[in-house]
Amino acid sequence: MLIKQQDLTTVPEFNVIEVIDGDTLLISAKPKDRIVELAYIDAPELDQPFGLDAKNWLLEQIEDNDSKVELRFVQKSDKALVLAKSVNLNRSLVVLGYVWLDVDKKTTDVKYAQDFKRVQKAKKGLWSLPDYKRIPPWIWREDSLQ
Repeated sequence: MLIKQQDLTTVPEFNVIEVIDGDTLLISAKPKDRIVELAYIDAPELDQPFGLDAKNWLLEQIEDNDSKVELRFVQKSDKALVLAKSVNLNRSLVVLGYVWLDVDKKTTDVKYAQDFKRVQKAKKGLWSLPDYKRIPPWIWREDSLQ
């Protein structure tokens, strides 16, 4: 499904308090602070390969563009697109090979899926790892609970 501008709601004023991991932010927004997950992606956990890489890259993008970071919440979702100087950081994380696509969402933009396949084929980022080291984060989280 292609994402249309009318499907997005922009948060007018906020500050990023913390980059929690490669796909989660803590923001200060009225009326209270809140955790925001990035839409369409699932980053490795911090103790997984490329987990810190994803977090550090996202942190760097936000710190370098603090006054120009924009959040656009996807309607019917609590997840957001994060833009810095109009660059979609969610999609950039896919292109860098730092994240998986969010398997729980069937509304992912077709461009994300195309980028994801291209990055896998090029063995970029986490796709450069041997198969046995590429554990999707949703499985990693499940295994860590046992």
